[in-house]
Amino acid sequence: LNDLANVRVIQAAIGDRVGTAHLAAGDSSLDAHLIETGVGEPVTIDHGVQQLEWPPPDVIKMDVEGHEASALKGMSAVLRDRDPTLLIELHWTKHEVLEILHEYRYAVTALGAFDILSSDTVGHGHIPARHPAKCT
Repeated sequence: LNDLANVRVIQAAIGDRVGTAHLAAGDSSLDAHLIETGVGEPVTIDHGVQQLEWPPPDVIKMDVEGHEASALKGMSAVLRDRDPTLLIELHWTKHEVLEILHEYRYAVTALGAFDILSSDTVGHGHIPARHPAKCT
């Protein structure tokens, strides 16, 4: 639509393992989740890059409705080897996500009206994460 030659959109359900599932709607747009007995093919980012010939990502925009930690676990090689910039929408997964990002030495800040990093009552928010080597 925007005539961008350096962007490739890949429509796939991302998780921590390869399998089949479908996205089930919840009570609100924040409550969608994968049901592993359906159709479709969730993949890991690592599997996509290593086996499906996806180009290694430089930037990942993640909105996976509470499955942020699972998606990050499925891209361990990409996080280790490529250090992509991440923009993550958190859905009550802050502590687990920050633990994973800390393991890969990512610098994290809060984004938006609510500082999800300094609040234990706010469960939904956005964080950009960059490897310190890319912060200069």
